[in-house]
Amino acid sequence: MSQSQGGPVSEMVIVGLEGKKCVLKITGSTEMTGGAESMTCKFENYALGMKDVGHGSIEQYCTGKLTYWLASAPKMIKPGEARALNSVVNAIKLSADPNDLRYSFTAHDPEGVKEFSIIKSDFGEVLVNAEPPCSKEFTSELKFKPSDLPLIASVIDCGTPIMRHELKVDIKIPAAEEERSKEVEVPAKTETLNAISACEKIREPGLKYKCTAMVKKDSSDCEMVDEPATAYCYADVALVAKDSAICGKIKEVGHREACKALVERAKDKCSKWIYADYCYRDVAALIGDTSVCDKINYEGGKMNCKAVILNDASLCQNSGNEDCYQMLALLKGDKKVCDELSKIQITGERPIAIANLDKEVSKCIKMAEKEITGCLFESGSGTDCDLIPAMAKNPSLCENLQSDYPGFAERDRCYFYAAIRIADLLPPQLIVLRN
Repeated sequence: MSQSQGGPVSEMVIVGLEGKKCVLKITGSTEMTGGAESMTCKFENYALGMKDVGHGSIEQYCTGKLTYWLASAPKMIKPGEARALNSVVNAIKLSADPNDLRYSFTAHDPEGVKEFSIIKSDFGEVLVNAEPPCSKEFTSELKFKPSDLPLIASVIDCGTPIMRHELKVDIKIPAAEEERSKEVEVPAKTETLNAISACEKIREPGLKYKCTAMVKKDSSDCEMVDEPATAYCYADVALVAKDSAICGKIKEVGHREACKALVERAKDKCSKWIYADYCYRDVAALIGDTSVCDKINYEGGKMNCKAVILNDASLCQNSGNEDCYQMLALLKGDKKVCDELSKIQITGERPIAIANLDKEVSKCIKMAEKEITGCLFESGSGTDCDLIPAMAKNPSLCENLQSDYPGFAERDRCYFYAAIRIADLLPPQLIVLRN
């Protein structure tokens, strides 16, 4: 079922029954969420009609990024309303060449930037998610034609309550700068990068500091990372440094215990964290024990976990998504996994609903071949083309990454995981499962 007249939801797919619960997969609309967010909901009283299935918080029934997007439902605020307009979005054209359509956009908000979008003169919209979320400043590279101007920016902050600010974009056009043009236009296609230099390629400061902290196994760089990403930085540095004392820097008790669980490979310490499923998944991948996967509540995540650890594509048919096959294609380098993906049908107890199966199979083959050229990265899609350089241990391939939302964010994640693999800090099974 699809919705075409606005609203936050574009598609709702009935996945099937899980025990006594009806399972739905809901995808956010392009206009409201950029089309990259989705959630899985499970309702018991579905026979009574949709009006009776969801009393209480949406987070009680649903999991996934769209859950948190809807739960936080930002209030629109414009200049002159209750809270002061304190967001700023600036843009710099990267060269004076009229054929160069690239602009570098920087969004700043003292409450932290959750996401911002750029609205063109024809009211078309480009959505950019801040990674990590709630950094006070975030930069992304986008392309716009002269006919797209003037531009309006919409910023969602991380304040309480969350606000959406609308404001004009201040664009600076530089004078001709030949050397700068050469610097940004010539990709480092054959450059051999070590782990630290791969980290230095990351544009977003928080992820760059986390990358260098992990490579150096020094948590001091985590102090430069904005909340709430600071805790995740400490946890990953503790993991790669095998030092549970670093976990003590994490304020939230449950997350602190989950951090120790990873360092000590102690699954019993995962249960206190609100995101215990992620902790069980990581411990399972670290010790190669599928019995830990059984502790994961989400059935799809449980099957992904087992399939990756056992390197068994036959388990993917019960995972509920195409990511499972693509994870194994990355790990095994075997196109036969993609043949299995091409044969799936919407049948069985856990059907897989894929909007464009041919496209996903083609992407799977690219992953198996470690061929990034022509492999289109799709924002918010989980396992994707940006992991190819990591599996190939070749960060220079990140320069060839193409995205449905062109910018720096997807290359940042690409360089981050490539650096982690070069330094052999995390097993490849854990990297693909985390995505």
